Amino acid sequence: MNGKNRATELFERFINGGEATIDQFIAERISEELYVDYKCVTKEGASSMLEQPDRENLARAISGFGNSEGGIIVWGVDCRNDPQRGDVPTAKHPIRNAKRFLSYLEGAASGCTVPLHGGVRHHLIARSGSDEGFVVTLISKSMFAPHQCIVGKHKGRYHVRVGSNFEQAPHGLLAGMFGRTPAPYVFHMWQLEGGISPANHERANTLPTSTPYALGRLVLRNHGTTVAKDLYVNYSFRLPGPKCMLYAPNIREWIHNKSMRDWHHIIAPQGYRLPPGGMAIPVQFRAFLAAPFDKPLWYEISFGCEGSQVFRIVRTVSIDDLRSAYSAFVSSVSGHEAGQGLARAVFGADAETEYRRGFD
Repeated sequence: MNGKNRATELFERFINGGEATIDQFIAERISEELYVDYKCVTKEGASSMLEQPDRENLARAISGFGNSEGGIIVWGVDCRNDPQRGDVPTAKHPIRNAKRFLSYLEGAASGCTVPLHGGVRHHLIARSGSDEGFVVTLISKSMFAPHQCIVGKHKGRYHVRVGSNFEQAPHGLLAGMFGRTPAPYVFHMWQLEGGISPANHERANTLPTSTPYALGRLVLRNHGTTVAKDLYVNYSFRLPGPKCMLYAPNIREWIHNKSMRDWHHIIAPQGYRLPPGGMAIPVQFRAFLAAPFDKPLWYEISFGCEGSQVFRIVRTVSIDDLRSAYSAFVSSVSGHEAGQGLARAVFGADAETEYRRGFD
């Protein structure tokens, strides 16, 4: 039986057997091996977001299982090392809001690896009369390997499943397994600011005055091992109110165009090359925010370079969340930290994507 079928068979056992299958695996001390991984959930799923350790575990598993023979993760089970039998499950730690945790996993999976792995599925094992439960994740062997992890401390690494562990794959192994050079990898970060526009300035005739704004500079960084060429960015914004305005001035030498339905397109100058480790700011967005807000703020940004997949950032900020962030800013002293908080709410930056060092 091949790896993909073995992983799928295990996944279906949990779908059909539910929590009883988890009990059976623990009773029989079925250890972590080539196709099975157990994970406790940080804070047992009580957080209102996917915690970073869980995101990193998911990303490493997608890379490792996807680059190998596939496998499953059983979330909500403690696994300890037994000198005789290896890593064996010892106890259940139910996820407090398992359905919510499953939605976190679904939302995070597409942003874990490059290229993204389309063969990731999740199944909820719910407890009757309670929101507690468990989640089982199936990660199939990928036709589009190798998958590079792009999350946290594993960023930039390729993993393979070796026994009960995910090991970093050296270049020689990758070359032998896949026989091609890894594609360029350009990821995004945000440089954030915020404040209130002056009552009088040189562009007072075209830009709002005395108005709160969120500033986001889109930073593209080449985290790959090859030079990135022909970088590009596409974007479109829908503002939350009639008095709001977006100002995105042209960056010198980058080529800017506009097409239908308020879509804007930016291409790097002819011959521009971004070396490994290099960073560039092709566009910056200054969103002026003035009440009333009568619809959500929405934007979509896509970017990439020659030889890479297209990356997409899609964000919607609800009217209530926008009002809350706006009120918090205007009721503060409107200093640097408050401005960054407003910009985080607008652009959705987090610990993974906000870049401060060297800019503050």
